[in-house]
Amino acid sequence: MEYKQVLRGYYDTEKKVKAIDLLTDQPYFIEDRPDMKQRIERAINFKQLLAIYQRGTRNGFKYIEQDSFYIDVQESKPTKPVTMINKPDDFIISDLKWKYLVRCINKGKNLMFVGPAGTGKTQVVFKAAEALEREIFYFNLGSTQDVRSAIIGNTYFKDGTYFEESAFVTAIKTPNSVILLDEISRANPEAWNILMPVLDANIRKLRLDEKENSPVIDVADGVSFISTANIGFEYTAARMLDRALVDRFSIIEMDTLDKDQEMKLLSLKFGSKLDPKVN
Repeated sequence: MEYKQVLRGYYDTEKKVKAIDLLTDQPYFIEDRPDMKQRIERAINFKQLLAIYQRGTRNGFKYIEQDSFYIDVQESKPTKPVTMINKPDDFIISDLKWKYLVRCINKGKNLMFVGPAGTGKTQVVFKAAEALEREIFYFNLGSTQDVRSAIIGNTYFKDGTYFEESAFVTAIKTPNSVILLDEISRANPEAWNILMPVLDANIRKLRLDEKENSPVIDVADGVSFISTANIGFEYTAARMLDRALVDRFSIIEMDTLDKDQEMKLLSLKFGSKLDPKVN
């Protein structure tokens, strides 16, 4: 039987039911699907996987044993050498989220980090790029005033007319680079409109309509777009993200550290210099 998705369920740090599709290694969103939450939770309780297949015009569901699925996958795929990138010693993030970030960068995929302020959404991208020895380009979309000049470029008229490409254009021309779109939830909607075709996996192009003849630039191979966003009513300067924009990313939610994790992180960063009274 050919499966459309094979879902592995788990509980996040807030005890919410989550799922990941083992066929694509991408999150499977069930927030608005109470029926799917029930199926996933049953699979978790019985230590099974939930397989989805086509049954006529509708989806069919089947619970399968984890061991049998992994054996089938192992036998059907040739063995490939895998290079494991260890997590940084001075940063705390779950193994699953770190591996998924590294995988997205390696495959040139788009990824969005969401979560409370101060959880390390921006820093972890720099850590991953450093670990993978990838060139990283940083763009703070929240502080961008002139969107078109920041993303496309400027036209100058002194001593003739000439066009200067933006740093963003340089970034998307750089193969295997990591482009960090920080504070995308604070960006001007015009920035979202310009980025739509760039982030679309089936297009990946940017039109330089400020330049003569409006040439189209292709995003280089292996370029990964990682964005960060603050979502919630408490972030008064943030905008509600366009659904079409969000759909161009896989999403990871960063967790707030508990007290023990905070103490561990402080110890890693400051060692013996840490004041014992901090605890």
